Parts: sequence; C-alpha cells; structure tokens
Amino acid sequence: MQNGPVTPRPAPAETSNAAATPPARKPARPALRALSAVLFGAFAVIGFGLVARPALLAFAGLGLFAPTRPWDVPLGRLFMLLAALLAFETLRLGLAVSSAQRLRARNRIPLLLLVIGAFASRTIAGEPLPPASAVPTLVTAMRSAADALDRAYPDRARYAPDDKLLTDTLSLVGRTGFVYRGQELPLRARLIENAERAQGIPRRSAGDLPGDLYVAISADGSRAFITALTLDEAGALQILRTPTGYPLIIESRSGTHSAPGRDPLVPEYPGMHSPTAPNARKSH
Repeated sequence: MQNGPVTPRPAPAETSNAAATPPARKPARPALRALSAVLFGAFAVIGFGLVARPALLAFAGLGLFAPTRPWDVPLGRLFMLLAALLAFETLRLGLAVSSAQRLRARNRIPLLLLVIGAFASRTIAGEPLPPASAVPTLVTAMRSAADALDRAYPDRARYAPDDKLLTDTLSLVGRTGFVYRGQELPLRARLIENAERAQGIPRRSAGDLPGDLYVAISADGSRAFITALTLDEAGALQILRTPTGYPLIIESRSGTHSAPGRDPLVPEYPGMHSPTAPNARKSH
C-alpha cells in the first residue's frame, strides 16, 4: 500500500451534441442595418435620377396605349432596361436589409455596376430631343395625293375614289413619325364619297389614326377635298391646322388643285374660305 496524498482523476469530457454545434450567428446590429439601407438608397436614387427621364420618354414613345409622336431618345431601350434592373436590384437589397440578412461584398456589386452603367450611358447619349414637326411630311403627302388625283382626272373626266392609286402615291412620300403600339404609322388615304365639303372633324369611331389623309370626293366627281390627321399638344387626334387655327385644305377642281389653304407658306388674305371655325390649338 502506497502512502501519500491521492491525486483525483479528471472527470471524463462530456460528448454532448450541443458541444459540437457552432454558435448561432448574431444578427447585424441595428446601426449597421440602418447605414446599409441609407447607402443602398442613395445609390438607387442616383441611378434612377440618371435614367428616369430618358427611360420614361422612351417608354412613352412606344405608344402602347395611344398614338404618339416620340421624342428622339438615344439609347432609349438601354435606359428602359437599366431602369428595370435598378428597380429589381433595389427591391432585392431592400428586402435583404429589412430581414437582417448579412450582405457580402459580392451582393453589393450589381447595384454599383448598374449606377456606373447609368452614368456612362447618360454621358454618351446626351439629352433627349423633342419630336420634329409632322407638318412638312403631311403637307407633302397632301400635295402628292392632289397631284395623283389631277393626273387621273382626264381619263374619266371626274375624280374617282381610287384607293390603290393613292396608296401607291403616299408610299413614296415616306413615314409620318407617329408611333402606335411600337410600330411607326404609315401614310394612308381615307376615302369619303358624296362629300359636300372637306372633312373637318376626325372620325374617331372609324379607327382613323394620325397620318391618315381624308380624301373627300363630291357626288358628281368634279371636286375633291384633302385634309390630314395629326396630334395636338395634348396628344388628341385633330385635323392638321395652321397657326391661325384653320384646317389646312387642298381643294381639287376639274383637274387642278389649289395650294394648301392658309399654310405657313401662303399669306392670309380677306375672304379665304374655311369650312369650320378657327381653333387655337396648335398641331404637331
């Protein structure tokens, strides 16, 4: 038997499952979450500020809901794409911050790249330009249609409602610049028979669009009146008018036609005929 103090044996280590489980990750502190939200919000505001105006103008220029005359927006489709991606990325990061998720550096890169891309695109594209006036194209189309009617008049000694003749003539003039549902509208002739005067009111129920020309032919075929449809400043359909508010009309009679009445190239004179009262709204 040995004498002396007895050294106690160490207790066996516990092998519980809890000891093997790593400690739970602590949520981000409220101050850091607030700072992250402010930074993300600032970058999002900068990005939207750069692309919002050109993106909205480009989207409105598609004419998805009504005919329009679009602005000239360089890189317009790119701005619309950047705006959509910025909205998606802002929503994603906002949900992550509000749910106290930890955002790694790679999670923040897409928003920064979008802001940089928005700045570069805006620098390259420059400012959007307002749409050019449709008046020169419409006046040219009216004159071309009147010339075609006069050339065909001697064959029948009357103005005939020849839709093919007018369609072929207007196809050589070009496009109107008006857009509806993403497609540029062509020039079209809308024939009106047995007319006593020029068509001075848009026929909205007939599906007429800006860029359409009303060709109203009298019952005896001795006269034809040509007017054109455009959009006013509010985007509403109206007859093409002069700065004084009168409808611009070409009247063909027995194989000859007048110059467009009261257009900017023809001085006004007392007694000039107009089928309707003046209207002060300007035309595009």
